[in-house]
Amino acid sequence: MNQAQSVLVIDDNADARQVVALMLEDLGYAVTACEDVAEAVAHLSSGAACDIVVTDFIMPGTSGLELANLVRRWRPKTPVVLITGHQEAIGAALDEGIIPLLKPFTQEQLRAVLKEAT
Repeated sequence: MNQAQSVLVIDDNADARQVVALMLEDLGYAVTACEDVAEAVAHLSSGAACDIVVTDFIMPGTSGLELANLVRRWRPKTPVVLITGHQEAIGAALDEGIIPLLKPFTQEQLRAVLKEAT
């Protein structure tokens, strides 16, 4: 794993966001965490480094799937991992070419999904 890789994590739940960020940092990634899609859009629009986006599916306002589609338009080579506890979201993510990760997951499952994404 390349330690220079930066990951943008988006989750409206502070505890979930922190757990994912800590897992990623433990795996050697540089992490930027955002609490909502607006904050993530501002980060991406600033031109900040972002090698991978990891986003929750269900969030107030704009969903993680909608964010994933924005990322694909703005940064088509940036992989997006969609974290969800909803089995029905898996099919939607796959249909959109987005990598799904079903909650709950382990750090090893997260590592495997990130390896697949890059």
